[in-house]
Amino acid sequence: MQRKEHAKNVLIMLSDGKPHDKRSSQGKQGGRVNQYTDLFAVKDTAEEIRRLRQDNVAVLGVFTGLEEDLDAAKIIYGSQFAYVKQLERFSEIVANFLKEEILRIA
Repeated sequence: MQRKEHAKNVLIMLSDGKPHDKRSSQGKQGGRVNQYTDLFAVKDTAEEIRRLRQDNVAVLGVFTGLEEDLDAAKIIYGSQFAYVKQLERFSEIVANFLKEEILRIA
């Protein structure tokens, strides 16, 4: 996401805390499977989130995963994430975040 000079950008990421991408490579690698998973994927995603924030993009991670994956969400989003245990609260939580961001950047 590229930030325009005077634009205000907010990115809301819905996540289970498990970045995952499994792709099969063809050709020279003979069908070898490359995986983007586990701690490597978590750290890489966290770095991308840091880059966005350095570019003044407000990022909120909306974590909907299992409690056992909470540590991964903390690594990725730091303190800027919401743990949504009940889907009924999703809109309330996201609305509160947006309100805070609008007030902060106004």
